[in-house]
Amino acid sequence: MKLKKISLRNYRQHENLDVEFQGSMIMICGRNGSGKSNFIGAVQFALTGEQPGFDKGDLLNWGAAQRGEGGYVDLEFEHNGMECRIQRRIERPAVTLKIGADTYTGVKKVQEAMESVLGIDKDVLRQSVFVRQTEVESVLFTDPRERELAFQRLIGLGDAAKHQKFLTDFLSAMAEPRSMVEEIARQKELVANQKADLKRLRDSLAEISAKLEEAGDEAETQKMIKLCQQRKSLVGAAIDAFDTHEACVANFNNITTMYGEIAGREVEDLKPLMDEVSGLQEAVRHAQDAMDANATRRQAAQFLESARRDLDAIPDDFEKQVAELDDVNTRVNELRGKVQQLDKLLKEAPDGNVCPLCGSTTDHNIRAEIQAERDATVKEGRELSDWLAKHMHIKDYPAAFERAKANVDRWEQRVSELGPMEPEENVDELLGRLSDAKVRLSKVQSSNVSVSQARLEIEHAKKSMLDASSKYGEALSKLPHQVDGRDMLVKVASGLDSSVEGLFNVLNTLSQLKAQKAQFEGGIAQVEKSVREAEDGIAELERMDLENKAKADKLKTVRDVKDWFSYKNGPRVMSQSIMALLVDETNRYLENFGSEFTVIPMEEGMGFRYVYNDGRPVSSPAPEATMLSGGQKIALAVAFRFAVYSMFANKLGLLSLDEPTAYLDDETIGRFADVLSKIRQLAANMGLQVIVSTHEAAISPAFDQTISIGR
Repeated sequence: MKLKKISLRNYRQHENLDVEFQGSMIMICGRNGSGKSNFIGAVQFALTGEQPGFDKGDLLNWGAAQRGEGGYVDLEFEHNGMECRIQRRIERPAVTLKIGADTYTGVKKVQEAMESVLGIDKDVLRQSVFVRQTEVESVLFTDPRERELAFQRLIGLGDAAKHQKFLTDFLSAMAEPRSMVEEIARQKELVANQKADLKRLRDSLAEISAKLEEAGDEAETQKMIKLCQQRKSLVGAAIDAFDTHEACVANFNNITTMYGEIAGREVEDLKPLMDEVSGLQEAVRHAQDAMDANATRRQAAQFLESARRDLDAIPDDFEKQVAELDDVNTRVNELRGKVQQLDKLLKEAPDGNVCPLCGSTTDHNIRAEIQAERDATVKEGRELSDWLAKHMHIKDYPAAFERAKANVDRWEQRVSELGPMEPEENVDELLGRLSDAKVRLSKVQSSNVSVSQARLEIEHAKKSMLDASSKYGEALSKLPHQVDGRDMLVKVASGLDSSVEGLFNVLNTLSQLKAQKAQFEGGIAQVEKSVREAEDGIAELERMDLENKAKADKLKTVRDVKDWFSYKNGPRVMSQSIMALLVDETNRYLENFGSEFTVIPMEEGMGFRYVYNDGRPVSSPAPEATMLSGGQKIALAVAFRFAVYSMFANKLGLLSLDEPTAYLDDETIGRFADVLSKIRQLAANMGLQVIVSTHEAAISPAFDQTISIGR
């Protein structure tokens, strides 16, 4: 993989950042807190959708979140000759990946495509490629227990304890499978008994069916009952229609008496009052709009005055001050480089004034002169650094000037667009007149509603009376004989009830026989169903018996795996095995770095011991790597990380180290620069792109490209 270009929008500290990558060795440089780690984290976020140590909601720039803006990371890279580009949104799960001419969208599809094209998953990227700050040393130089846990996380066994607990809980919750042979035999005996009961029920059903054939014709009886019920229904409808007609006549008379006088009144015209209310409402709206517009104009004028004050607060010669700040910063970096050169000369310079080559005496002390020059250079560097610390605020002047100037222009344009103040009317007076007009309108409307309602009530009562009279006549016409008057209709209904009762007695005997038949048929169906279910249950028990045997075998396998975690200490054994495999590879990289020592694995626990290549004596057993000097530790840590990369991700072509120089002093940093020159050659031979973030600008000559963050 070769990174080519990245664009960050509202990602952590980086509101708007575009960077093109160049060369194999890339340095991300900036002061502490400037966003170096988050810049590398953005590359990891683009490739995997996550930056370890942060929830996704914390990745969006705080100011952008307050403004309701979104953000994204756009990364272009090349892998195995294919041009690739991935854009991943920060504030929502939206991602697009282009690989050549193919395009993938959606988190799941993009993840599958990335793993396919890169050949490794995001866990390997997180553990073997993107090495976070302090992870460079944590596997090798912390206390033994922390080293073991860190190495298990590195090789993917970080959740070993959780897996062991899960297996233990799983086995505790699982019941031991039991044999079903005895239950199968018991169920077969029950089925045989149910089949004997089924034969007895079928014999009883045959007897009931013979009795039903000897009984009367149920269909004719039902037909007579239906005819009587139909006539009873017609008579009942006529009675109901008569009662309804009488009630509607009485209701019409009552309503006519109550509302006759009201219904005769005249209806007053509402249009003039409605026009008056509408006109006053429009006047109130116009007055309120004028007041709102004038308030907006006053606020815009206040914002313009504030912007002008901000612009006046910036010094007129700020560009000169910024240039002076940059010159001082450049001078400080030059003095640091000069101190390093003088330190090297001090190591090589002779003591006194005797030439080490010819033995002649010189007229001056070379070493003292170099020391004096170094002291003067250090003093000047400290004075300039103190000056920089006091004047760092100057670097913010250009951006502040641009913001203030833009605000002044924007609010001057806004004030011009809003125009002069508009005249304002007395809104309270208009609202009082509107309220009086609405009261008068309400009174007239209420009076008109009463008149209209009275007329509607009388008309509705009249219509109901006529409809009820028509329906009563219609109900009488449907009767087979001429019957009129409520008393006669009630007598006819009573006679029909007596006829229906006699017919139902005839049906009662037939119903009892049918009920008995249905009862036996239901019993037969139930027993047949029970037999089928019992036979299905026997088949299910036989299937479960086979499954339980298979489940017992699976539980044995789970116990073996749990024992591997618990009693055989599998994670530690595997960790020690992989650590042993990494020894030769780590020593190969140490040799490439020109290291004076090699490492051997510890007999117990995780970690390395070291021996010197020149055979000088060491303690027995050999000392642990935690006893190495700072420079030796960083060389070993980087060699180990290269070995891990070679084992797990050697086809990817990318390795990132975050702040490997965080705890090094000036002398050790100088030695680390020598290691970097070896890494540069190694990266070129391996086709590897190495990204290192650091605040040490002095090591920049070892890199193909230096990307400054936070300036």
